[in-house]
Amino acid sequence: MTLAAALSRAARYGDYFATHDSGAIPAFDMDAAVRATAARLGATETRVAASALQYEFAERLWTVSLGTWAIARQVLDLGSLRYGSVHDGRLAVGFTTLSGTSATTAEETAELLFHNVVDVQLTAFHRELRSAVKMADGLLWGNAATALVLATRSASRVRSSYAATALLLQRAPLAGRLTGPIATPQRRSCCLYYRTAAGRTCSDCPLPKVPA
Repeated sequence: MTLAAALSRAARYGDYFATHDSGAIPAFDMDAAVRATAARLGATETRVAASALQYEFAERLWTVSLGTWAIARQVLDLGSLRYGSVHDGRLAVGFTTLSGTSATTAEETAELLFHNVVDVQLTAFHRELRSAVKMADGLLWGNAATALVLATRSASRVRSSYAATALLLQRAPLAGRLTGPIATPQRRSCCLYYRTAAGRTCSDCPLPKVPA
């Protein structure tokens, strides 16, 4: 199966699996994206909106990558990823070119995912975000670890990727961000979602539960 076919099939499993024509994705502007996210979520603090934006970006990266691997057993090369904000701050992702590397073992899969998601994309995104907004590095990597677990749950409907995810969660900077079983972990840091208009904590939050 081609990577294009795998991406198309993965899109059936939810919006976070979907990719778009890279030529139709606007250039990414961090400040504008944070403001749009704040407006959408009713967040009055910039860091709260920044956390939500990064969380969404991390989950998109993991979901598209794991979804493609689950279908085609290939890990996408994220060096050609293009992303931008559309529709009240939500992110759209696409690829200028499609390429990937075959991965059949958990070790191979984890290594390729770590390189593409953490090294190629998230590290640079965090650097840019933290240059614009004062953010705790641990919060961002906690978001990334939680986003990985959420993406794993979704992609594992096609093919289980829990073995690779377990290996990823043992590697810094993802290591130590979660506690408990891999399928239902608890965070060590809070993503700050309770400070949006929703006013509630997430199911994996370490803070006392705040009902919706």
